[in-house]
Amino acid sequence: VTPPANFYPPISRIDTTVHTTVVTGINFAFVNVNSPQQVSFTTVTGWNLLSMPVLTPNMSKGGLFPTAVSNAFTFNDDLGYIKHDTLLLGSGYWLRFNAIMVHNFTGLPVYSIQIPVKRGWNLIGAAQKSVPVAAITSTPSGIIQSPFFGYESGYVPATSLEKGKGYWVRVSQNGTINLATTYPKSTSKDIVVENIDNSWPVIIVTDANNNTTKLYLTESSKLTGMYELPPIPPQGAYDVRFADNKYVADISAESYQITLNSVVYPVKIRLENFGEEMYSLNDGIGGSIFEEYI
Repeated sequence: VTPPANFYPPISRIDTTVHTTVVTGINFAFVNVNSPQQVSFTTVTGWNLLSMPVLTPNMSKGGLFPTAVSNAFTFNDDLGYIKHDTLLLGSGYWLRFNAIMVHNFTGLPVYSIQIPVKRGWNLIGAAQKSVPVAAITSTPSGIIQSPFFGYESGYVPATSLEKGKGYWVRVSQNGTINLATTYPKSTSKDIVVENIDNSWPVIIVTDANNNTTKLYLTESSKLTGMYELPPIPPQGAYDVRFADNKYVADISAESYQITLNSVVYPVKIRLENFGEEMYSLNDGIGGSIFEEYI
């Protein structure tokens, strides 16, 4: 079966040398890659981590997102956040809006995207269709060092990359992240899974806007990854983490320093799954004791 020119997915050949049973009743659907498609996605009030799912004639920030109230920022591990006036397919960007917005675009989709990444943290985009994290690969293989993190009032590990969203990923060396909207059912060996046990002691931080973060404690022998969060979001985007940029800490430490970024006070802190230990809550800057025993 060979599709017409300019259609996706391509079928190069049928292997008749393995003597397998003939399979019947399979339906093939081919998509013209030169045919524009309509896509839409929604952004929330405040900072959003987003990407463009299709190519349009005008890829400028102002043309794509005229209601945005910020520049579009991507990230470089050496330079930090960088302003971009033209958006690229496969890149992720921070953009801020003053209200919930629905964005509608007509453009050319790309069904297989090779996203260049550099050693360290990278902001990447998504395709025009959902791609499970388990189907993502890298070149060279094995360079992915973290889960894929989206942003939903705090960083959240993603199980799939959704259209219009942007994601963080950390890699050990320069290479590419490969996204394809058609993929095998087998799980990619490139993906990093950082397990969390719900029985671990957890520090739950909730601000006045009901943004909530869970920070975990456990023995170092139980850690299955780095448990490092991506770089802190722009000013005004809620973020809570341990001071070493992780969301899981070694329980044998005598103290745990937590950084609060762009939270709305008052802030509530709750401990769960702890034993009979007693803890004090101190101001990390001035040393004032907020609660002597919790």
